[in-house]
This record gives sequence, structure tokens and C-alpha cells, in this order.
Amino acid sequence: MSRRFSIRASLTGARYVLRLRGELDGSTACLVLQAMERAPGRAREVVVDLAEVTELEPFGVDVLSRGARAYGRGRPVRIVATEQSGDARSPGSRQGAE
Repeated sequence: MSRRFSIRASLTGARYVLRLRGELDGSTACLVLQAMERAPGRAREVVVDLAEVTELEPFGVDVLSRGARAYGRGRPVRIVATEQSGDARSPGSRQGAE
């Protein structure tokens, strides 16, 4: 299994977005949690975008989902997959659903 993984962080308004690329497993999920912890103070929300993740290992998803509350520092954390249009949607959500 390739260990190629990257995180691209950006702050847009009050939204801190982490765009992941590559394979998400237990060790790379820990890197995502570390990036969440470094969210700027003015960020009101953390968004983890899985659109470019090529492989999701169950343990990585578990580490990410369990750790998000602690490492989000009290901010809401959304785990999403964006479409090419850039609209953030939760995985499995339907267009127009809230």
C-alpha cells in the first residue's frame, strides 16, 4: 500500500478546510487530527474534505471520527466529500437535502 498522503489547509472566512489526498488509515488520520489542532483561532468551523481520498480504511475513519470532537477544540467538525462544483456535501447526502 502506498503511503502517499497530503493535507491542504485553507481558511475561508471562518471556515478552516482540510482537503485530504491519498489513503486515509490510522496513521494518516492522526496527521489530520494534528492539522485540526492547528486551526486558527478565528476559525468557527472545521471541514475535512475527503473528495480526493483514494482509499478509506475503517480504522482511519474510526480514528478521524472519534478524534474530531477533541481536536476540533469545541468547533463543529464536518467530514464531507465535495463535488466538482465545490459544494460541500456530507457523504451520502442528496442534492437539495439539508
